[in-house]
Amino acid sequence: ISSEMLEVSLLDIDQGNFISSEMLAKIQPGMTKEQVRFVLGTPLLTDMFHAGRWDYIFRLQKPNGATTTYRVTVFFSGNLVDHIINDKLPSGISFPYHIR
Repeated sequence: ISSEMLEVSLLDIDQGNFISSEMLAKIQPGMTKEQVRFVLGTPLLTDMFHAGRWDYIFRLQKPNGATTTYRVTVFFSGNLVDHIINDKLPSGISFPYHIR
């Protein structure tokens, strides 16, 4: 087999929950944990010592080693959303172009 016939294909590696800016815009204070889970999915990190906090993390590693990480943290008071802290998130429409 000649080396001309072999082609190496490198793939992007993604881990975690992808959350677009459109998805996050649906989350409002006062929503229940079940409603948040329905929109954003199951959080990547939950901590029994911090039951009022859900962390959603998405990490994308390019074949060249460049890494992009997005984080969304939802804070609850009881069963209801109190507030959210998040990185600037890409839109779901532009994200495929963002990862090139």
